[in-house]
Parts: sequence; C-alpha cells; structure tokens
Amino acid sequence: MNENTQPPTTIPAQPSAQCRWEECVDKLHLDENTDSRVRQLITQLEKGEVDESTVEILSHAVNRNEELKNAETEGYLRGRNEKIEQATHPMPIEEPAPEPATFPRYNRRSVWDR
Repeated sequence: MNENTQPPTTIPAQPSAQCRWEECVDKLHLDENTDSRVRQLITQLEKGEVDESTVEILSHAVNRNEELKNAETEGYLRGRNEKIEQATHPMPIEEPAPEPATFPRYNRRSVWDR
C-alpha cells in the first residue's frame, strides 16, 4: 500500500428516521396526543396540504418565546395596575349588620317537675 493512500473510511450507520423521531419525542417529553398532532402537521406539510390553521399553528410555534414574554409583561402590568387601583381607590369594608342574640326556645324540665 502506498504511503499517500489511506484506507477507505466507513461511514457510521445513521439511525432511521423513526428512531430519531422517538429520541426527540423522549427528549422533549411529548405526550401521545402532541406526538400525533406534530406528525399530522408534518404529513400535511409534506403533502402540500397547508391551510389557515396549519399556518396559524406554525406561526405560534415560531413566535412562542416572544408571545410568552409579551404575556408575562401583560400579566405583570395588569397586576401592578390592580395594586395601584386598590391603593388609590380602596374598597369600603362593609361590616355585617349585628343580629340580635337568639337563645334556644325549648322547654326545659325542672328537677321539681314530676
């Protein structure tokens, strides 16, 4: 064998698509319902069957982090505004009207009654 030539390298066998899919599902801790919905979306995209709901789902997936950040900010602001509102306009505390004391209305037998 010539010094300049190298023995052919073998390419390691790649795992099947099914095996890689299962690894991803396990890694992301997806439940069966989510797993089947994602597979259905991928199948629709492969076939070219794209409708409005598919595009909406994918756009939410792409913008997930930004939408979570916006929702967190909105929740923070809503809570802050409610706290300010309570501080500036306190709700009057209504105390219940006192009710007269009621005593049991049964006839008690005396030790002298026979």
